[in-house]
Amino acid sequence: MSDKKLEGMVGSPVYGDRFWGREADLSLLIKKLKSGAHVSIIAQRRIGKTSLMHEASRNLSDDFVCLHVDLQDVSDPGYFITKLSIEVSKHKPLWKKAAGIFSNALGAIRDNIEEIGMAEFKIKLRADMTGETWKSKGEQLLSVLAAHDQPVILFIDELPIMISNMLRDPDIEKAKTIINVADLMSWIRAMSIEHEKSISIVLAGSIGLEPVLGFVGLSATLNTFTPFHIEPWDKPTAKGCLKALANNCENFTLTDDAAQAMLDHLGCCIPHHVQLFFDQAYSYCVRAGLETCSVEDIQEVYTKKMLRSHGNTGLKHMEERLKLVLPENQYIAAMNILTEAAREGNISAAQAVEMCEREEGLEQTHIAARGILELLEHDGYLEKSDGGYVFISNLFKDWWKTRYYKIDTGA
Repeated sequence: MSDKKLEGMVGSPVYGDRFWGREADLSLLIKKLKSGAHVSIIAQRRIGKTSLMHEASRNLSDDFVCLHVDLQDVSDPGYFITKLSIEVSKHKPLWKKAAGIFSNALGAIRDNIEEIGMAEFKIKLRADMTGETWKSKGEQLLSVLAAHDQPVILFIDELPIMISNMLRDPDIEKAKTIINVADLMSWIRAMSIEHEKSISIVLAGSIGLEPVLGFVGLSATLNTFTPFHIEPWDKPTAKGCLKALANNCENFTLTDDAAQAMLDHLGCCIPHHVQLFFDQAYSYCVRAGLETCSVEDIQEVYTKKMLRSHGNTGLKHMEERLKLVLPENQYIAAMNILTEAAREGNISAAQAVEMCEREEGLEQTHIAARGILELLEHDGYLEKSDGGYVFISNLFKDWWKTRYYKIDTGA
């Protein structure tokens, strides 16, 4: 039996010694980035995308300048360039070259950000990004990065959320929001071509970028990016993680049968779910005064802890992300499709079309159903099988069954 130890870290990105089971993915990603490729990471929710990006950054930091921009709370390109500028300001050699771009906004204090503090610095930059200014400022900023004596890797997280936010802007008519997204994605594409070999761009998000763009006919704007798929752990890797977590706990034993039972319940070994299950099982045993975790204990934990409706933010988040990316009637149809797949074990494409037909105002129902199924497949909810579409994760399927029996327009 392996004597490896692993410190538990549920929910947070992991680094260094806590980085587990992604060595091959890490090696492949680093190889692509060293070759100058632009990468679009495709993976299920909670698979470890952010950890992989940060670990790649840590390994490449001697030869590359690695910048990380999180667009979770961003809804317009001006704020995107503002956040990128703030990230650049943390790297003094780069900022020394870039500060002049923002002379009008920052004035004499552009070289001494500490004098005004980060909050005011952000406000001043943000105010400078009016109208189409973001485009010229962004182009100047990327030109500075491209001219740096080290190549730059720009990790952009949650671009799909930003695009969803843009498409849902209540103050802009729908046709204009699509034009704005097309403008942004065309700009990113143009910059990726212009600065090839000097700047590598990595895109990632907790929802799929390709389906979001596909709904508004903009998939082609991603053709300069290499898809990089990250799969769930295989069962040996997940079991090794469980045993290493157990080895790090004093006076605690996780039997092989209990570890296998955990994996059987999960079905799909998403890293976050594996570690969450262990954390719940360990806590249960400590509170019960048990030093050995049995198969019976695992069954109890799965039913009463893993499937509970409260406290399981990771699974609730899967539902919330659908609401972010889909219009209301498509969101309701997607919820009904998932409920039917959970209740019956699978759902056919024809049944998905029927559910779309029930939604008032949903046109071209065959196309809508196909788009919804592609989204659910792309983002790791469902996969194709002989019987139609089935849940990838037993945990998510069982959780969905306990939470939903019927979704309607009032849900």
